[in-house]
Amino acid sequence: MRRVELMAGTAFLAVVLLAMFLSTTNNDSAVKTSLEIQSLGCTDLEPLWVQAQAVPSASLVPCVRTLPVGWSVTNVAVNDGRSVITLAHDRTGGDAMVARLTAGCDVGQAAGQASGQPGVRRYQLVERQGPTSAPCASTCSPAAA
Repeated sequence: MRRVELMAGTAFLAVVLLAMFLSTTNNDSAVKTSLEIQSLGCTDLEPLWVQAQAVPSASLVPCVRTLPVGWSVTNVAVNDGRSVITLAHDRTGGDAMVARLTAGCDVGQAAGQASGQPGVRRYQLVERQGPTSAPCASTCSPAAA
């Protein structure tokens, strides 16, 4: 009877530890990993360092120099292996554009465009949502594409 109790206790402890581990490594939760910043300037070094640590294989780190009138950074979230930058537009609201930066890219049906940065390929896919459109942009380095 003691062995059965010991095995049941060990199994329960293993399930609890596994649940704790999975909840702390959830890469889909942008809320838990938000940097709590409203800009991503090229001179703000701390968020750039955190993004560089998130995708160590990246040779370039994104920053936002200036945005057109009506656009603003609403969230920057970083997890192991990815960085997510969310932009809002004054006419379409929050989540108007979400840029997901990862170590590898599946460009799918996105069209290739000039990036303006040597060694970088840029792809853009515009998803239509009712009367407005929400751009979805991906940027890949040559090794990732």
